[in-house]
Amino acid sequence: MLSIAPAWTADWRQEIGTFRIGMVTSSVPTAPGLEALRRSYSTALGMPVDFFIARDFAMLIDAQATSRVEYAVYSATAYATAVELCQCVEPIAAPTDVDGARGIRSILLARKGKMASVSDLPKIKTVAPPSDDISGSVAPFALLSREGVLRDEAPFITVAPSAIEAENIFVKGEADALLGWERISASGVAVLQGGTVDRLRRAGVDVGALDRIWASPVMPYGPHVVVKSLNAEAKTLLSEFLIGLHAADPQAYDLLSGGHSGGFVAVDDSAYAPVHNIVRTMMLPDP
Repeated sequence: MLSIAPAWTADWRQEIGTFRIGMVTSSVPTAPGLEALRRSYSTALGMPVDFFIARDFAMLIDAQATSRVEYAVYSATAYATAVELCQCVEPIAAPTDVDGARGIRSILLARKGKMASVSDLPKIKTVAPPSDDISGSVAPFALLSREGVLRDEAPFITVAPSAIEAENIFVKGEADALLGWERISASGVAVLQGGTVDRLRRAGVDVGALDRIWASPVMPYGPHVVVKSLNAEAKTLLSEFLIGLHAADPQAYDLLSGGHSGGFVAVDDSAYAPVHNIVRTMMLPDP
């Protein structure tokens, strides 16, 4: 009878030993800030915490996929890439802006009367930010290619050296359409401050004379992510810690928020569906 008694299960803290949090170099705070975060996470989890500092997201994704870190701070595309590579991670929270914005979406703007739909793109001189600009170039090219609007090269689209230069070309009247982005609230409404339309307005463009021809689905800000195998209690403690951090410890929040000052909210993988589509398209082999 003793042989079929339930086996003793070790506490998850004992199994992990030291909880490891991964961040990329570009988002790591100063040494005092990092130590303050170590204390905050350690108090929230009730266990020792250490940081793994990666030179880039590729290195961080590899570390989490191979179970060298339990928790990571990602960009939206880095998170989607991690999911595509290992299916072993899940988001628990993402930051928001103080005005309610929770993410961005790509947009295609055109002067009134110049375009009726995205199918008119080959007929119109369009300008876009550089090819590494996620919201103004990577996302729209990937999503519009999935819709069959863009294929391979698009000679009718001028790729500018920067987002600002793309806007300048449009402002000077040297293009009739512009790929850009806008910030979006939880209710799906565009937040006026910031984004391409606001910058064009400040440059003297009559934004009332522009049509929004196309908009992508909303792409939430980059999430904080744990491995799926992490104990459920640990996930709950981390989620509650992040969601309450803005009110409980504003300084620690500022170190983790990436400049988004509205507090963390809970998120799940479904919110990142558009980003998964972008990453899958980027991963397709060349024909």
